[in-house]
Amino acid sequence: MNLLNMRKPPLLKFLVDESVEYSIVEFLRLNKFDTLSISESQPSTPDEEVLALANHQKRILITNDKDFGELVFKEALSSNGVILIRMPFSKTEDKVTELEKALKSKASKLPRLFTTIKVKRTRFKNLPSA
Repeated sequence: MNLLNMRKPPLLKFLVDESVEYSIVEFLRLNKFDTLSISESQPSTPDEEVLALANHQKRILITNDKDFGELVFKEALSSNGVILIRMPFSKTEDKVTELEKALKSKASKLPRLFTTIKVKRTRFKNLPSA
């Protein structure tokens, strides 16, 4: 599957946490998404600052770090959407495939969702109201 086959890629912007494989960054950029990588620009940035940066720039955060769920739901920090990839023993290609499915199915809603991607199962949860 290739998102380039879509009529027009959605106008989504992403910030990819340094916990995520660089292949995900490459996949997003190949498919013409505006994508920044923490590992390229600000390695070792604390999670709170990563979330604040994503929110300030209206970017959806992509991470493997479940601590962001705590920040969004328990600490009630603002978010412009989070995609949590919880596939620790999966190949990168499988992660890309599951991410691609989420992008195709919920692209326009992702900025209002906390998305958790697991093997063959993706859960979408509304973000807390600000």
